[in-house]
Amino acid sequence: RRVLFRSPTAPDALENYDYKLMNTTRSNGVEIYHIRMTPKSRVKPLFNGMITIADVTFAVMGVDVKPNETFNIPFIKEADLRYRQQFSLYNDEFWMPTDIRINGSFNISFIGFSLPRIGFEQTSSIYDYAVNIPIPDSILQTPRLRVDSSANVIDSLFWKKHEVLPLTSEEQSAYKT
Repeated sequence: RRVLFRSPTAPDALENYDYKLMNTTRSNGVEIYHIRMTPKSRVKPLFNGMITIADVTFAVMGVDVKPNETFNIPFIKEADLRYRQQFSLYNDEFWMPTDIRINGSFNISFIGFSLPRIGFEQTSSIYDYAVNIPIPDSILQTPRLRVDSSANVIDSLFWKKHEVLPLTSEEQSAYKT
């Protein structure tokens, strides 16, 4: 069964969430609203958390949410999940995602069997957008799958110079081993 969550910015969001302005800040000349959102229902799959909105455009600048108690996966117990995403303005016109962070922990158990608590953390960093650039006609003529020979060569110096999201000490240790 597919679970459909109602977004805090959906057309019917006011029917599903209570909103409370927690505070306002200013960044790069833009007033930013930090809004607490609380689900109105305990039986609909909704989010609980914070949403950050830019003044004037009312663009979403960030979310930090958890699913409400309706979110349920068979055999998963004591789930603690969190979703965070931030957006930045590009070309003074487009709000694009800059990072997505998902983390959580849970227990797996069913009759007579259980596993120790499992945790996970995933971070994606998105950057260097090129918005509405011209696309040469040759792109449309290229085969669907093409592997560049340079893909087989690891240039560690390149990645060291272009590190966007530094590795944690745990990750550095894992790569060494």
